[in-house]
Amino acid sequence: DDDKYLVPKKATDLPWPRNTPRDQVTPIWGPNDCKDLTPIVRGGETNALEHLKKNIILKPKYVATYAKPQTSPTSLTPSTTGLSPYLSSGCISSRTVWWAIQKAIKQ
Repeated sequence: DDDKYLVPKKATDLPWPRNTPRDQVTPIWGPNDCKDLTPIVRGGETNALEHLKKNIILKPKYVATYAKPQTSPTSLTPSTTGLSPYLSSGCISSRTVWWAIQKAIKQ
């Protein structure tokens, strides 16, 4: 299926089916729509550690009694720890998170 879509040339481009000419595609947003946006997640180790402290270290009862919550994929406020962006971008290691969880459980 990879050959069905054109590769975007810019971050604001979306791939579209190869059989549709570019002049027939109406963009939903453009570069001006992306100006002055505030990211939902700020990267970096310092922010990751603050997030870890707020959502794990300071909530030992939550950690010790954790059950997978019913999450909404479109929610702007996470109902989980919200550490995935920091883990996936390498801002914090899984080992650091694991040790923080172990410490919280012991409290």
